[in-house]
Amino acid sequence: SVVIVGKRYLCGKCDHWHSGTATGFAIAANAIVTSLHVIDADRESTFAVMTAAGAFHPVVEVLAANAPADLVVLRVDCDDLPPLPMRAGLAPGETVHVLSHPDRAFWYFTSGVLARRFPFRHRSGTSVEMLDITAGFARGSSGGPVIDATGAVVGVVRATDSVYYEEDGDTQRNLQLVFRRCAPIENVLDMAGGD
Repeated sequence: SVVIVGKRYLCGKCDHWHSGTATGFAIAANAIVTSLHVIDADRESTFAVMTAAGAFHPVVEVLAANAPADLVVLRVDCDDLPPLPMRAGLAPGETVHVLSHPDRAFWYFTSGVLARRFPFRHRSGTSVEMLDITAGFARGSSGGPVIDATGAVVGVVRATDSVYYEEDGDTQRNLQLVFRRCAPIENVLDMAGGD
């Protein structure tokens, strides 16, 4: 159900194609969720997903997007992805797990808890709810499922935000904490028109 989202793109600085990877997960036999910033590019790009079994499927179209929550639903050219169940209403203190692809360490599993739910103001001025979790993730994890103890998806990996004790211009020293920001699954359920 968890896939690698791969892209090939022209950077605009050279004539060579480059590649990048992120994470996604199936919500239907032919649809996955990932972070919008994974596919949001100003350059020529192509996208595909790869399953744990090694099957490749091209991304056909965007079915829905939510920019403030940084989420997108993509239709994939296949009909056999096993969808993950989803559950709304995750409460602070509940155990969570993340299965993602940080820095190309594919299918990496971490555990933690939901630290808090909080309002987040998007640059558009729209306010959306976000989750902070303690389960680890890093670049390449964007779009990965945050899973509860029953295996249901309760959130989607979005980004990290580091807190340093000292910041002087571009110099940051003494890392103290990394906030691990995720979108609650309620945003995906709203996009998919379900509960």
